[in-house]
Amino acid sequence: MTDLWRRGNWPNVSMVMGALVLYTLLFQFLGFLLDTFWLIAFLQRVMEPMGWKKCLTGAVAASGGAYLVFQIWLKAQLPAGVLGF
Repeated sequence: MTDLWRRGNWPNVSMVMGALVLYTLLFQFLGFLLDTFWLIAFLQRVMEPMGWKKCLTGAVAASGGAYLVFQIWLKAQLPAGVLGF
C-alpha cells in the first residue's frame, strides 16, 4: 500500500480534486445536468484520454442517465441552473 502512495500521480489527483471543487461551486448556477456533463467530459477527455466523439457521447449518456434516474424516476429536487431544467 505504501508503494502505491509513493508512486502516485499527484498532478492527476490535483486536477480531479480541483474539478470536483469546481463542480460543487458551480452546481447551483449551472444546474445538475450541465454541471454533470462538463465534469464527466473533463474526466473522460483529460484524465482518461479519448476522442471527442467518444468523450461527448459518454458525457451525454452519463449526465442524461443520471438526470433520468434522479429527477424523473426518484423525483429528487435537482437545481435547474441556467438551462431551466
